[in-house]
Amino acid sequence: MACAVFFALSAVSVSHAGEYRAFKDAMVGASANMRGASFYLRTKNAMMGGFELDALAPAWKSVVKRYADSPPDVYADDPKWRATLDSVSANLATARSATAKGDIAAARRAVKAMRTALADLRRRNGVTVFEDCVEEMRTAFAPLFAYRRKPPDFKSPEQVDRVKAAAAVAEYAFRRCYDRAPAAYRGDDMFERQFAQSFKDFKLLAPAIARGNTRAFVDLLRQIVSYYHLIFVRFG
Repeated sequence: MACAVFFALSAVSVSHAGEYRAFKDAMVGASANMRGASFYLRTKNAMMGGFELDALAPAWKSVVKRYADSPPDVYADDPKWRATLDSVSANLATARSATAKGDIAAARRAVKAMRTALADLRRRNGVTVFEDCVEEMRTAFAPLFAYRRKPPDFKSPEQVDRVKAAAAVAEYAFRRCYDRAPAAYRGDDMFERQFAQSFKDFKLLAPAIARGNTRAFVDLLRQIVSYYHLIFVRFG
């Protein structure tokens, strides 16, 4: 009897684990479409953004059909589970409609709302994926990237200190994300190349600041953000 109970519980555990893996796998594809839509809409390419959203629609419909009333164990106690899925569905419809009309601003807001809703869902339930780490990279880099439009006065010690501090925070976020990447990503040439180039350019920021070379400084920021965008679209 004890053995029977043990094997029964083990089967349930494996089943639940399998459900979460299946959900996670489904979300990998859905998240990639959302990121693609976000990227293309940011560049004002409504056609490509629309393609990504059109590809997302049937995939997301399958997720809702399978999991709306039976969430994976890790989300089973979340009172906002169904509301989160409904919110994503509604915003997806809004984004597709807005893209078809050429209203890129509205489409971007809807895509951002979808991604934010899913990020909040993970955060509430203690779930972390690489996509969340990449978002931390973006947040950390934003204060430094703001200098591309209003470069600091390199003759001001106070401004130089602020720039150096912002660069240190951003580089730390990039390195932390690289270290936390799934093993499969670490074997990808594109993944390794984009991070290697970003680390190289972070190191070049200090000499550019020391020389007071505004053009080199801004060019490095633009190069780093281009690496970030490629990492974002492809991996997270």
